[in-house]
Amino acid sequence: MDLQGFIYQIAGPAVLYFVLWGCARTTEDLSVSGTAEPATVSDSVVADKDQRLYGDLLASAAHTDSLKILPPGLFHYNEVSPTANGESWFGLFKGNDGYYLSRTPISLQRVYDPILDADENSPTGWEVKALNGDTCLIFIQEADFLRQRKVHFIEVSPKYVYPGDTLKLDFFGKVYLIYGTGEMKETQISDYYITWNYKFHLSQICDGDTTDQVLIDYPFQNDEGKEIIFAGDIDGDKRLDLLIDTTYHYNVEVPTLFLSAPADSAKLVKAIGSHCSVGC
Repeated sequence: MDLQGFIYQIAGPAVLYFVLWGCARTTEDLSVSGTAEPATVSDSVVADKDQRLYGDLLASAAHTDSLKILPPGLFHYNEVSPTANGESWFGLFKGNDGYYLSRTPISLQRVYDPILDADENSPTGWEVKALNGDTCLIFIQEADFLRQRKVHFIEVSPKYVYPGDTLKLDFFGKVYLIYGTGEMKETQISDYYITWNYKFHLSQICDGDTTDQVLIDYPFQNDEGKEIIFAGDIDGDKRLDLLIDTTYHYNVEVPTLFLSAPADSAKLVKAIGSHCSVGC
């Protein structure tokens, strides 16, 4: 399948249209030459450049899908499978006593989509919820290595990792470093940046040896730093797992789940699933 066909399969023509034209920022031109520094940051948007970025984003998200993951929330018609509520899921929940993993049914209901629907009488959007009073971070397709259990977690601050940032975490007696490399430039929009040659690293230091793994590698990204949504031991092996928004487009969210239990012996984690959705 060519790239255009892949984009339409994942995002759908209507959603893609609104991402690239209806929701484009109106105050910057993101010019790129290979992996070098963008040449200009001006006051216009060039749609074909956003289209290339968005297409690359979807292609990069596709390689992780060995398991389905699904965040709760509101989505366009083609961002959720209509059979999701009949499938077997675990939910990562936050309750009064902390985080826990539990099997859960999913509530899937049609809702009015103000972006794509002509009126409220023919809703095409989806609302995804857990039938559980606690806060759900993510739904994960049932797998052999998942169990209902308390989930140990570690607070991460700051949540966003920019080029030059380094976080040091001590988790179950293991020392981890999370850091970003690359270049970053501020735009004419307050608190908005573009970055290039960006890499998100996870390292573990053990007995003087360091294992380093690049989890995200983008030549260019049209957004801010990568958000760490959750850090803890989801799969129960006392090693660090991460839920990260791996998007590089400001109008797209791609939560991606990295787990240690299914990773190869030479790796710290494996990207086991991702979900791509657009904003307006």
